[in-house]
Amino acid sequence: MNLLRGWRTRFESIDECPWPGPRPQRDRRVDTSDDLPVKFHGRERDAQKISQIIRENDVVVLSGASGVGKTSALYQAIRPELERLGWAVMLCDKWSPPRTFEAADLIETQAAGQLPLGIVLGGDQPSLVAQLDEYYPDEAVIVLDQFEELIRYRRGAYQKVLRWIESTAKKSHVRIVISLRVEYEHELTGPGGLKIGPFQMQRCELAPITDPKVIEQIIRAGRTQGGEQAASDGAITRLVKIWEETHSQSEWSEVGLLHLQATLYSLWHGKTTAVIEESQVARLAQDVAEFNEKQTGADEVGLYEYGLSQCVEVALTHCRDACEPAGVDWTLAARARELITDMTGHLSSGGYKISLDRDELADRLIRASKVPESDRAAEQHARTKLAQIVDGAASGSYETDSGTFSFEPLELPDELDWLAIQRSGLLDEDSLDAGIWPWELDPEDSTGGALLGLRPVESAIEELRSLHFALEWLRMCELIRVTSTEPGKVMVSLNHDRFAAGLTRWTRSFEVGSSEAISRVSAIRGAVLNWSGENDEPIPGGVVANVRWADCQITRRFVDVTFVNCDFRGSTLRGCEFDGVSFVNCLLDDVEFLDCTIKGRPGPVPTDLNEEQIREQPSFLVSAPNLVPILHRYRETTDSGGDSTLLYSRTAGVAAVPATKEDVARVTCDPQPQPGGLTMYGGFLSSLKVRACKFPDGGTLSLRHVAGTSVEFAELTEARVEVFAAALRGLTVTLPISKLKDGITVDGATAEAPTSDAFHLELTESRIINAWFGPGLQGSAVFTSCRVWQLFNGSTSFAVTLPDSPLMGAVNIQQADDLIPFAIVKGQRFKQLLVESLEGLEQQVLDASALIDYRRRPAKYELSRRSESGATDAAGRS
Repeated sequence: MNLLRGWRTRFESIDECPWPGPRPQRDRRVDTSDDLPVKFHGRERDAQKISQIIRENDVVVLSGASGVGKTSALYQAIRPELERLGWAVMLCDKWSPPRTFEAADLIETQAAGQLPLGIVLGGDQPSLVAQLDEYYPDEAVIVLDQFEELIRYRRGAYQKVLRWIESTAKKSHVRIVISLRVEYEHELTGPGGLKIGPFQMQRCELAPITDPKVIEQIIRAGRTQGGEQAASDGAITRLVKIWEETHSQSEWSEVGLLHLQATLYSLWHGKTTAVIEESQVARLAQDVAEFNEKQTGADEVGLYEYGLSQCVEVALTHCRDACEPAGVDWTLAARARELITDMTGHLSSGGYKISLDRDELADRLIRASKVPESDRAAEQHARTKLAQIVDGAASGSYETDSGTFSFEPLELPDELDWLAIQRSGLLDEDSLDAGIWPWELDPEDSTGGALLGLRPVESAIEELRSLHFALEWLRMCELIRVTSTEPGKVMVSLNHDRFAAGLTRWTRSFEVGSSEAISRVSAIRGAVLNWSGENDEPIPGGVVANVRWADCQITRRFVDVTFVNCDFRGSTLRGCEFDGVSFVNCLLDDVEFLDCTIKGRPGPVPTDLNEEQIREQPSFLVSAPNLVPILHRYRETTDSGGDSTLLYSRTAGVAAVPATKEDVARVTCDPQPQPGGLTMYGGFLSSLKVRACKFPDGGTLSLRHVAGTSVEFAELTEARVEVFAAALRGLTVTLPISKLKDGITVDGATAEAPTSDAFHLELTESRIINAWFGPGLQGSAVFTSCRVWQLFNGSTSFAVTLPDSPLMGAVNIQQADDLIPFAIVKGQRFKQLLVESLEGLEQQVLDASALIDYRRRPAKYELSRRSESGATDAAGRS
């Protein structure tokens, strides 16, 4: 499947509009039987006047403000007028010559696709200018559009083209038109400009269209595919009236054709009826009023200015909507959208566009993993190769051993589909450091998401791919112009200054959310991830795998979500709500759940596990049909006959990967999606803290198969916790300090006493080294079939029972017939407080430490142990 071609095709289909929108009109056509170009209104007199000037002068300089419509006028008014008079017209607008070139060759290359009858280039044929003089004497013109790009980026090449213009004007009868922005016109007349006679060159400046009658003609010209008028008479009347009011408020207004076309484009794609109705224009005007009310310290915008910014959002939404039908996964779309918001401030300043080198833009924007020095050369090689393919796909031509081939944008050859090309086709893998384990490939823990545990250089390449896709969005919407100024150097700039305000307003209205964070292929560290504004939006697919959100502050409502093999170390989940949420083999060291709410109850603990399944750290399968193909693509793996809907989670600290048949066979536990509450399966949670959280209506936290140094429940007034098959060195449950002494706060004020059964803990088949239950707790804790070494209950209203649970030492527990004091040697019971040796306990202590002790690389011990028995990859497979 050609992903890029499919995306472009789908975008063109979605983006269809009776008006051109915020883009130059070149050979735009409508679906009519005669297939003629759309009639171009408002430039009839300009076309006649400028055509006359061209016929009478050797060189004509056509200037105008950004967005006034120079390119549209050239293509849709001036060229047709000259062709009607029998003239041959060729337009050139690509100014990216190689370092060494001939100006005549540069012009001929661009004119090659639009040669008039009788002109043949190449071989022993005369030059283009010579043939035009022979076959079209005094009736040929070459137009050099967007000429300011040559002036800005390639001063040496600019001078070389000027010399060609001077020679052509002196030796031939071919006319030359130079079209450029008015602020660059002085370059042509200054000391470094054209050196031709004063009567050989004439200038003309294209004025903006403001006449309401012309505006009405432009609006009425829009036709549906069925040939009907695309806007009702009422809508047209209202739009024209608003246009008149806009231009009557001052002698000069920046609102021009660009704003008009953008607003019509926005209205068309926002309509709910067959055509644009007056009521829709009224709603847009109301939106503008509400927008202005919210602005503080900013100038008010009018309907057409607002329409320009809205059209940016519409076009970018079309880019996103074209992804899924074309087979482009949502994670790439989300990352591209985020990068567009980030780049807006780099492409404009003070309302004016800025040109920026693409490589510099990438360096500013990409938050990729830190690539080791040893892999830098491989990264640069891949970066250059990817850029060459991207530029070939954009230019419409590519070179092979057989020569140069041209193609239309929607006929992209497979070899230029840079969305689908694998990293292995870009990287020189022989030059990369060897290794298979995550701690070897990514020693700084800088990768994340779909590339968790792979090389940082791979993350960097995927980030570059996302940036190129973001630029492709903007390029296809014609919001930017990407210009190759010389081999290996590409400049990016907005097409018009006025797009700067539109992009800025769109960026302010767009909040980067959880979808963008999930789509990252590098770690996110130290960020404030406040997604409370999307509380009612579901997480895509309901499964989040392999993200690394370390040392972050996270806020959101999570409902029916499963986190698999994620790294949250050092993060605070603040003010979150959890309902039907599971953490599977996640890293939760130094994580704090603060002011969170846990709703609902998980499903029951499984009762059919054998002794090995209970004692060993289990592996899991998680259903994720939407995520499996995405992981296959990013990790460049193929479906090897496994279940194409399942993720395999071997242990914490490595990536969850698409499951193979062998994985399905070796899995020991199945974490079914939970109907409620918060459940943690497997993983490491040293120094986990649950603080000031609420458990309304029986909301429950369930810890299953977890291991770590400590879990602390602090500043709680209620808690419902179940623990199954866990290994913890410390378990602490305490009230807020203000409620410690008989319901009286420290400062003497009366505190609300906890309910009689506010705390309820159930622990089964677990190893607990130390447990502390603070004073004032009311409720109960039941340890069933657990091994407890030390326990202190500081509350007279909190009942602790330990049925079938060996115990070394305890204070304030309930006696029971099945209470088992810890046996040091079989047949002897512990009878004294001081034990002077580990006689009989050595292996149990060692086993407990192997499970519980903190480790920077949580998976290293487990996978290394498996490697001794034949494991061959970072997922622990053998």
